[in-house]
Amino acid sequence: MAMRNLTFRISDEDQHDLDAITKAMAEASGVNLKPSDILRMLIREEFRRRQAYGPHRLRDIVCRRTADGGALVTGIRQDWVLHSPTGFEWGYLGGGPADLALNILLFATGDRDFARQHYMRYRNEVVGWIPKEGGELGAAEVLEWVARFREDDRATNAVSRRAAIGPEQT
Repeated sequence: MAMRNLTFRISDEDQHDLDAITKAMAEASGVNLKPSDILRMLIREEFRRRQAYGPHRLRDIVCRRTADGGALVTGIRQDWVLHSPTGFEWGYLGGGPADLALNILLFATGDRDFARQHYMRYRNEVVGWIPKEGGELGAAEVLEWVARFREDDRATNAVSRRAAIGPEQT
């Protein structure tokens, strides 16, 4: 595959941040890197992140109990921990179910902002209601919830915009 050279400008503030990152990486590793090397690594990492998440990667999620009663979840990794360092859970409205909901939305959308904003609602509406013994969340069901929620969100935003603008002028 042929590589294309791209030229772009970055702001003075971003250049300062990039220089600081370059300096810190050189001090930590003993390897002198150019800012262009750092940008290349950041872009590559973002590309990998986008390949790792999103609807094309989401599988059915199976929650079940081990012989000793522990939680075992297949079909999703715990990449993001906010509440429960001990792992995923379900069937109640605690930290384990919150982290499960967060990671499901991250994998379903590939959008950390969306996942962060809406995981508690998903926990309250879906993950918290999975039977304590376990159950399955189909990938299609998860994507349907995301699509419905995004549609509700768009409708709410449209109403808010109309209210902010005021009545139409005739």
